[in-house]
Amino acid sequence: MSKTQKSVPAFSLKTLGGAASVFDLPVSIARRDGDDLSITLKVKSLRKSAWATHRDEHLAALRAEGKAVDAEFSFAVQASTGVKEHADLIVKAATGWDLEDPLTADNIAELEDLVPGSIQAILTKIDIALFQGRLGN
Repeated sequence: MSKTQKSVPAFSLKTLGGAASVFDLPVSIARRDGDDLSITLKVKSLRKSAWATHRDEHLAALRAEGKAVDAEFSFAVQASTGVKEHADLIVKAATGWDLEDPLTADNIAELEDLVPGSIQAILTKIDIALFQGRLGN
């Protein structure tokens, strides 16, 4: 986290322009063995409209990508489709996490490869926090 970003509770609001710049977002990810993996991301307090713009740009990129479908099916391609784009989207909202590895698109993709469903769990939590303003259940 840079020196200009402060981690404060997301509900701390003194003026309309004074929302917390970054907040902690715990994410629980179901593992194959039935246990949950918990990570905490540092998420930018993006305006709802700014996050919606990022999501629309992401959707447009995925739609454009879908026009160039390979004629031959591949499980490897299927497993990796959209991972880079989704990881890039997460990096637009998050500034860090509580893992030892730095928060990068490549490391998010690695987490998805290691713990399938990670990206969807993270995006769902970010959407709930930024679109609905909820951090809890």
